[in-house]
Amino acid sequence: MRQLSLTEIEQIRTVVNSYLGLMKHYRSYNVKKQLLFNKSNLIFRYGYMQKGLNRFILKKLQEIYG
Repeated sequence: MRQLSLTEIEQIRTVVNSYLGLMKHYRSYNVKKQLLFNKSNLIFRYGYMQKGLNRFILKKLQEIYG
């Protein structure tokens, strides 16, 4: 798998947070949990979820690029 650029990682964060923002208006915790924590989800290489699954936060650059 190729290394993503910082721009691509930021775009992923933007899209994920946009969807999470739309979903917070509904009773969607279990849906978010199923979508985000499936075994094939690779976004956690680049960040983590804030408590309540309402926001995706990027890791520091040193953690991402090692």
